Amino acid sequence: MDAKQEQWVEVDRYIDGTVVHSDKVLVEALETNTAAGLPPISVSPSQGKLLQLLAQIQDARTILDRHAWRI
Repeated sequence: MDAKQEQWVEVDRYIDGTVVHSDKVLVEALETNTAAGLPPISVSPSQGKLLQLLAQIQDARTILDRHAWRI
């Protein structure tokens, strides 16, 4: 991992530890993904919170394609 990438990882860790608190459902979902052998492509909790905020600001009705994913 290069220095810039490591710096962003540290920023995520800081935000996750100070602003975004542990979420039992998220932890269980990540464990289920790992147990199912899915690749580790999830966004960090802080990135997820930002995406949630942006979706709420836009009053998004669906997320990801045209499936019935609701927020």
